[in-house]
Amino acid sequence: MLFKRKSKSVELYSVGNGDLIDIIDVKDQVFSSKLMGEGFAVLPSDGNIFSPIEGDVVSIFNTKHAIGLRSKNGIEILVHMGLDTVELNGEGFELFISENEKVAAGQHIAKMDLDLIKSKGKQTDIIVVVTNSSEIKDLSLFNLGNNVNNSQIVGQIDL
Repeated sequence: MLFKRKSKSVELYSVGNGDLIDIIDVKDQVFSSKLMGEGFAVLPSDGNIFSPIEGDVVSIFNTKHAIGLRSKNGIEILVHMGLDTVELNGEGFELFISENEKVAAGQHIAKMDLDLIKSKGKQTDIIVVVTNSSEIKDLSLFNLGNNVNNSQIVGQIDL
């Protein structure tokens, strides 16, 4: 007798308050071409950043502009704050988490100074990328093009 394994899924929460866009609409070729993986972005209305999943903080870039997370199911997520913001060397970013810490979906993990980042000529898109996209069956997004908030489920990853 053959048993069909139940499909598992991981819910994705918005990383901020603002407009939800597909990753293909991010104005950076590395992200929009999905070279780094499937995902989405939020064009933020404020600088608060929240965890899109429940999991562990596996890496924090020393420039504070990017955070790596891993769900208990092994989904690896990169939260990338702004475009070309690595050049700011941490200026304009404040982190509320540390490596190896457990985070809840929707937990406040960082803050970015939108005015400072814009004054430096950088985009403020908050990008969420599934860096191990080859491990997933599907990524579905909800509310694309709409204003979302940090406590809102905006997508689902099917494993």
